[in-house]
Amino acid sequence: MSVKSTAGIWKESLSNGSFKWYLLATVVFSLALAYLAPRVLEWNEVRKGFSFDDPLLTTFSPVDLTWFTFISLYGGVFITFHYFSDKPIRFMMGFQAYFFLLSSRLIAMTFLPLKAPETLIPLYDPFISSLSSGIVLKHDLFFSGHFSVAILLSFVVADKIRKYILIFLALIMAVFILLQHVHYTIDIFVAPFFSFAIWRMIVSLNKKIGFTPEV
Repeated sequence: MSVKSTAGIWKESLSNGSFKWYLLATVVFSLALAYLAPRVLEWNEVRKGFSFDDPLLTTFSPVDLTWFTFISLYGGVFITFHYFSDKPIRFMMGFQAYFFLLSSRLIAMTFLPLKAPETLIPLYDPFISSLSSGIVLKHDLFFSGHFSVAILLSFVVADKIRKYILIFLALIMAVFILLQHVHYTIDIFVAPFFSFAIWRMIVSLNKKIGFTPEV
């Protein structure tokens, strides 16, 4: 779709006063969380957590696959943004879902503080580190943020081919994360359930106020 057509779609959507205000609220709350989250993550790094022997991680030594992980994640992000560049409602819903996903993750970490596996090879994310004073996060474990976001992207996108690509990228990224001992297996296992539940909640809430995601 051309830039002119995409601009026309956004102009028409923003002419809807209801959509405009919901989108504005989504942006404001997302920015507020973007300010708060790094401070919670930094606080979580210095807390006293607990660790345990993961039966799966004990079967192999860690391998540094940082760049493969980032290619998988941000490749998926690029595909998703390109997909809903002309889908304002899905765009808004995607950010709403991410807001609740990150909020759920911060709450989960607060009540279940874990200490990173001793064999961990740190996963340095330049984007996340830029928001958290440049420190390398190690103990933001339950549940996996990278994997839950990657799975969420596959729910946001309705196009089957793109969806399958995103699911594939998410799954291989989960393998990379485990091979690097960045997360415990349970952190990876439960992540998709949070992503699914939150996306279904967002779809349901938006339909009740009159917004149906574009196909």
